[in-house]
Amino acid sequence: MTASGRTITDAEVAAYHDKGVVVCRNLIPAETMAAWRSAWLKLKDDLAAGRAAPLVRTARFVLGADLPGPIGAIYAHPTLVDSAKRILGPDVALYMNRMLVKDEHWDGDVTPHQDCVYFHGMAEKLTAFVPLEEFTKRTGAVNFIEGSHKFGNLGIRGTIRYDDWPAMPELETEAYPGDVIFASFTVWHHSQKSEVITDRPLVQVTYQSAADGTYYGQPDRPVLVAGVWRTQHFSKFQSGVTPDA
Repeated sequence: MTASGRTITDAEVAAYHDKGVVVCRNLIPAETMAAWRSAWLKLKDDLAAGRAAPLVRTARFVLGADLPGPIGAIYAHPTLVDSAKRILGPDVALYMNRMLVKDEHWDGDVTPHQDCVYFHGMAEKLTAFVPLEEFTKRTGAVNFIEGSHKFGNLGIRGTIRYDDWPAMPELETEAYPGDVIFASFTVWHHSQKSEVITDRPLVQVTYQSAADGTYYGQPDRPVLVAGVWRTQHFSKFQSGVTPDA
């Protein structure tokens, strides 16, 4: 373990490709996690006091603008970038850097789904879930269906009926500060209502090939994190199109 952490191993990369998800233990050093946790507590206070505009808390999401300070730069941490390169190749771009929260304000369940159908661009994106506190069944963690990513983009928003598909193992996630969960944008997942009311902040960093010029808007610009751009065509989520009624 170095000052910046360790990089995902060959065995972890292989597990990711096979299962669509892998939990990597102790990737981020404790002092870095402490700084990120402190930044979250400040942001939470600012959101509650109305000092974070245009950022707003909407159910489990923190939306509306770039995340501030250390949280806003988590996507650039060398351990995460190096791990993304091991999975995606040398040229890596950022799709989004956002927060998901379960706490006293919202602690509900999330039905089975895959992320790719709710966003745009190439479906082959990589998400690094970075828990800032205990991320377990007790606190309403995410469960993943191992191998489900192999069915690709299902092409429709909504609740996935697990019973309509071949039986696949379910990963009941247990992760703690310093651990990182790497998950395919096509892997199926859900979460249950937390068993206790607690603070469960989770940073969701999604990477993609630098051949994909799409971006979500957190940050509100295309961001190259490694290598070189492989495209000159960039599009922001929900921009430039009038949705059907």
